[in-house]
Amino acid sequence: MPNPLPPDLITRIKPLLLPYLRDKDEREALFIDTYFLRDPRPLDQINFEGSPEVFASRCIADLLKKIGCLAEADDSIPAEHSLAALLQTVRGRCGAEKYAEIDHWLPILNDQCAAPSIEPAVPHR
Repeated sequence: MPNPLPPDLITRIKPLLLPYLRDKDEREALFIDTYFLRDPRPLDQINFEGSPEVFASRCIADLLKKIGCLAEADDSIPAEHSLAALLQTVRGRCGAEKYAEIDHWLPILNDQCAAPSIEPAVPHR
């Protein structure tokens, strides 16, 4: 079972995304770059309206609750969380001073997509 997400996750991730969410066109372009050829569900299920602050909060919550892990066509590829994928796209656009903060969140989010480990059955004696 994955570790629970911290209760302040939205308020801690939001500042990383806000510079790339100024208007609807920027938001849609960011989502196309991130999801279009991978798993287009976020393009259909995220509402791009609202102020940058409102959109960021709603977007993070929707990626966590509605979308979750991205669909992978190949089982050999580790599952990636939809919010981690968005942060990866932002990482390619931001300065190196934000890398450590983004890199902190990626394994935490991707852990939500880890397959549950199945313990081998212990025979009863």
